[in-house]
Amino acid sequence: MRANLFFGAILAASATAAPTSTASSPAAALARRNDDNTSQPSSPFANWHATDFNWGSSPGGTAGTFNLAAEAGYFKGAPGFNVVCHPIMAQRGWTPCETPEGDDLAPENRVDVIWPSSPVQGRFYFGVAHIFQIAEGGSWVNATARTDIEAPPPREGASFELSVTHLAVGGTDPSSCGGH
Repeated sequence: MRANLFFGAILAASATAAPTSTASSPAAALARRNDDNTSQPSSPFANWHATDFNWGSSPGGTAGTFNLAAEAGYFKGAPGFNVVCHPIMAQRGWTPCETPEGDDLAPENRVDVIWPSSPVQGRFYFGVAHIFQIAEGGSWVNATARTDIEAPPPREGASFELSVTHLAVGGTDPSSCGGH
C-alpha cells in the first residue's frame, strides 16, 4: 500500500490538517480537490534536504545512506525529525530510518525510505514517508516526498532535495493514511 502512496497517492486533507505554508499553491491544491478527493499540488508542500549521501554497489546490489531532517510545522501539527536512512536499491517495501544514534523512531513519528528501480537509466529515484500522529485530534498523516537525481552522483557526501508532493490524512488508526 505504501508504494501506491509513493507513486500516486490520494491527497485527502481535512480542514483540521491544512498546511501551514504561506505559499498559495499548497493551500490552493487542497482547496481544488477533485470530487474523488485526488489532487496533485502545483508546488510541493515542503522540501526536505538530504545530506551526506554515500553509496556503493557490489554483486549483491546497491545500498546507500543519507541524513535527513525536517523542522516541526512544515505541515500543521507535524513534528520535526532528524534521521539517518539506509535505502537499498530495488529492495521491496519501505525501510525504517533511524535516529543518528542508531535507535528506532517512535511509532507515532516515524520516517521510512524506499529506493525503487529506476525507470530511466542514469537516474536514482528515492521516496521518503514521514508518518506521524497529530497531537491535537489524533489524526494520522503520511507526508510522502520523492526525488530523482542524476546517477551516478559522487560516491560520498552528495546532497539532494526531496519534495513533499503527497499528503494523506486519516483517522485515528495509522493504516487510515497509508501507514503500515
